[in-house]
Amino acid sequence: MDIEKLKFDKKYKDVFHVTRKEQQAIEVLALQDGEIYQPLFVWKDQGILIYGYQYLKTLETHPDIKYTVRQLEFDGWEEAQVWAVEHYIAQPEILLWQKLEAAVDCGEYWLLKEDAKKAQGVRTDLSTVTIDKSDDSKEVNAIIARKVGCSTGYVYNFKKILSSGKTDIIKLCRKGELSISAAYSRLFTPKPPRKPKPKPAPSAPIELEIDGSDIFDECEDNIDVGKKNTNCHNGIPVDPNQIINEITATNVPDGSIWITLHKKDGQIQVVKRTYDEAKGSFRAKVNAYNCKVITSNDELIILQADHINGSTTEASRKDDREFGKSSQLAS
Repeated sequence: MDIEKLKFDKKYKDVFHVTRKEQQAIEVLALQDGEIYQPLFVWKDQGILIYGYQYLKTLETHPDIKYTVRQLEFDGWEEAQVWAVEHYIAQPEILLWQKLEAAVDCGEYWLLKEDAKKAQGVRTDLSTVTIDKSDDSKEVNAIIARKVGCSTGYVYNFKKILSSGKTDIIKLCRKGELSISAAYSRLFTPKPPRKPKPKPAPSAPIELEIDGSDIFDECEDNIDVGKKNTNCHNGIPVDPNQIINEITATNVPDGSIWITLHKKDGQIQVVKRTYDEAKGSFRAKVNAYNCKVITSNDELIILQADHINGSTTEASRKDDREFGKSSQLAS
């Protein structure tokens, strides 16, 4: 039978779920063999393709590939559909979700068939038998589970997920990226109630006063340490001479304060420079602090600084700026 003469029906085609990668694999194998060895099964009296829709695209693209057609007789479209489903779910490589999705429409038919056999011994007319068509029918679920090869719990969970309408979850299950158990748990397992966050204890209002005080003087006024003869030690200050030399050599306003951060040692040096006109020299005073970062973001950095005992250092440097100018003029 020529493939162009076959009829196609969506209710049979929908039995097969083939991904793009699986379709590519079918095409590669068919081109390699030059033939599709799995027959296409056709309903003889109707000329409708019942089984083999996964091969159609390859045959249409490559008409030279060989194939065979087998014709079968059926009493009706339901029997033909069930035959296709039963052969589809028997394939071990098919995912459980895909098997259940194909089998769920056949559950009532299978139950009718079993009831008819019990009542008549041989199937003659199924139209007189009625069943509970509820999705939760235990008998239907049991038959589907037996046909597919899983527990009735999986069938029940599958139906609940399918009826939830959560297309994103269903797509993940269909691809095999989410198991039925995991999907059911995600959708229907109640989440424990969130514990309310404890309210912060009321605290006294913070009063902030900003004045024109000298930061350097305030640092020294708020510590009772810094004397060289103290017996308490909480760190060794970084050698301040480099900073002293820089601040005395740099042309900065008198009374300026430098705050230097030594990242490697985790220390801050607060350096104040003054000028003694009578002696013609610069005076630099240094206090060193251990520091750690409390908060750091794009807009704010908060450091906590603890004064290092015995770190107060004073040094004087001769003001040779005029000497330098004279020597340049003399030259």
